[in-house]
Amino acid sequence: MLSLRVRLSLFVTFKIIVAYNFPDESVQLTDDDVADNFDITFGQLPGGPKAQCKTFPGDRNWPTLDRWNAFNSSLEGALLKAVPPAAACYSGT
Repeated sequence: MLSLRVRLSLFVTFKIIVAYNFPDESVQLTDDDVADNFDITFGQLPGGPKAQCKTFPGDRNWPTLDRWNAFNSSLEGALLKAVPPAAACYSGT
């Protein structure tokens, strides 16, 4: 069991801890944002076979650059183009 002093110290510490979100974390999509982009619309998706694995760049299901740009625009430019950590281990990257 924690002593009274330790419990009070923890209580005071927890009361002064504050968390802040980055400005981009406040961006939320609405139905209007995705109305013209069927790749990310909300609600019931059309039926069809389930994918057996992930889609990667170069696959036929990978979004085109225009689709990525439309998605990024709907997020007000919040998408980040990340480079995989192991990219240096592969030729052509």
